[in-house]
Amino acid sequence: NQHAAGAARGVRAVQPARAGSVVVYQAMFGKVLRHLQDERRVTLVEASGEDLASFFERGRPLARSTLVRYVRLLERVYEHLDAR
Repeated sequence: NQHAAGAARGVRAVQPARAGSVVVYQAMFGKVLRHLQDERRVTLVEASGEDLASFFERGRPLARSTLVRYVRLLERVYEHLDAR
């Protein structure tokens, strides 16, 4: 079972996202990637904690709920990359 194998590796099963949510998360992820590329000159894989923190420290502070969404999105991305 694929889900059991993922759970054994510590990877959570992910529920499919709604179409509207997919668009929002793609836009959020694109903002992070552009920041890393344009402002920090690093790729997602090369990015350090300091590089990622600089994304959150730019401009106006994010609402707590938005900040949590970004953090969870990045956690999922790095979990996925780590599982490969």
